[in-house]
Amino acid sequence: MNLSVTSHLQGFASEQQKRRVVAMMKAAGFQHIRVSAMQYPIISAKNALDLHMVLDARMGLVVVVSASDGYLLLNEKQWADYCRKVVKWIPAGANAQVGNEWNSELFTGKGIQPDAKKAVTYYLIAADILLSKFPKMFLISPGVTNESKNGKGKLSARTFLSAFIDAGPSLPVSGWGLHYYHDRPDHPEDLKLLKSNIAFLQKNGRGKPIILTETGAASSGNALVWYGMLRNGALPGIEDAAYYCMDHHTGFQLVDDRLNPSSLYRKMAEDAKGVGGIC
Repeated sequence: MNLSVTSHLQGFASEQQKRRVVAMMKAAGFQHIRVSAMQYPIISAKNALDLHMVLDARMGLVVVVSASDGYLLLNEKQWADYCRKVVKWIPAGANAQVGNEWNSELFTGKGIQPDAKKAVTYYLIAADILLSKFPKMFLISPGVTNESKNGKGKLSARTFLSAFIDAGPSLPVSGWGLHYYHDRPDHPEDLKLLKSNIAFLQKNGRGKPIILTETGAASSGNALVWYGMLRNGALPGIEDAAYYCMDHHTGFQLVDDRLNPSSLYRKMAEDAKGVGGIC
């Protein structure tokens, strides 16, 4: 299994800090960095520099094409205009995840049932624009969280994934996104749901890889448990898991805002030295 990391690189105060944290993640054996710098509210030429920094460090890059403030509230023209800006500023060689968590009420409005078919429409708009410039880009579907984790206001993961699969074999998707967080990562109920979603995608996902586009555990002890489970193949079918995060997400940090490494980071770096990489 590969391991990646999700970061709000723009949250670090200086270019020196950003470069240092990218180097730290590479030293710990991470293959890719999933970067939120191009999300709708903050997209800019300045933040696009973070993307080039990742590629300059010879790491793989996944750009999150989404927004944190309800991007399905944008009409289709506004969404397409935003996607054209993304294409303008991302570098060749980047890959993308279109949508972060489209199964949340965050993206449709308070108290409104999420619309999986509308999410597919918006995904297709973005994919058409991205692939028109970068025809070989690896596109990841929106990540879906387990419905038992704060399930109120969220759409069933199975319902959401089915809408994408039902769109047909021509749907331009390279990999399926899932999210999995839990303070106790081996919690029986949540782990059972995660495994059932993985099995559903293995059966119906047309052979595309399954990626945990965000994952982690809050406490240091459980974070090490979860890392051990992933590293030892306890979840067959998962090809890549992106740890969240490097900054500004208390309890899930690999390094804190001053770049002090967590016990999980130190374990990962130790393993990377011993075997030439995490996977």
